[in-house]
Amino acid sequence: MARVINTNSPGKRRNAHMRTVAEILRHLGQKTTIDDSSKDYGSRNHFQFASY
Repeated sequence: MARVINTNSPGKRRNAHMRTVAEILRHLGQKTTIDDSSKDYGSRNHFQFASY
């Protein structure tokens, strides 16, 4: 019987969170004004940090 590989390790989840946060910050850095999508990005960023 083959071993089951756990792909949901803490390191992989942390890296996924950091990639998401980096992408959000990159998008926010390109914005010139604060609009509804900027607020959505900010709230997503907040929940990314709160879930970790």
